[in-house]
Amino acid sequence: LPPVVEIQFPSCAEYLSLLRPAARWFAKKCGFEEKDSSRIVLAVVEAVTNIIRHAYDGDRDQRITLRMTEIDGGLELEFLDHGKSISAADLEKRCAQTSADLKPGGLGVRMMKTCMDHFEYEPLPEGGARLVLRKLKGPPCEETPR
Repeated sequence: LPPVVEIQFPSCAEYLSLLRPAARWFAKKCGFEEKDSSRIVLAVVEAVTNIIRHAYDGDRDQRITLRMTEIDGGLELEFLDHGKSISAADLEKRCAQTSADLKPGGLGVRMMKTCMDHFEYEPLPEGGARLVLRKLKGPPCEETPR
């Protein structure tokens, strides 16, 4: 079985200071260079921030689980919550909006999709949601022209 690191923490933004170095360490352990490690950390921050804001409406007394798994060629991040969820179709509709139509905070999902190679969101039958992000190692990323 591949090694899995599981962290369960309160739905409070102050725990991001624990998650950033943990995600960076895991990305490096899986063989990612600095640029991709930073993108992985950014995706973790965006995912957790979205869960706190949207699934839990800022309720600091809920739980979030992050599972980090080394997979063949990269890593997988799985986020689990027990808050409000939306349908995957509604999430896709929000992502399809043009930048002008996006509301503040509406760029998180788009950013996760840009930083990672795989994005999968599903509401869970018992409530809450599961988000899976994967990043595969490839040739070093080129700087995006501005």
